Amino acid sequence: MSQFKSTDFEIGDIIRIYPHPTTDISMRGERVATVQNIGRKWITIYVRKLDRNFRVLPENICEIF
Repeated sequence: MSQFKSTDFEIGDIIRIYPHPTTDISMRGERVATVQNIGRKWITIYVRKLDRNFRVLPENICEIF
């Protein structure tokens, strides 16, 4: 898994995430999201399949498309 920093992302990027196995995103099988907001520690992503926003750490992002 790659180690990304918050500065590696731009709003609107499509990313693939690696959520923790006990999270709602993981249990529903969703892996692709869009970056909505970038903070110092957290990145807010929008998961279209679930129609929800989530906050994730940059370490949980696998790749940027």
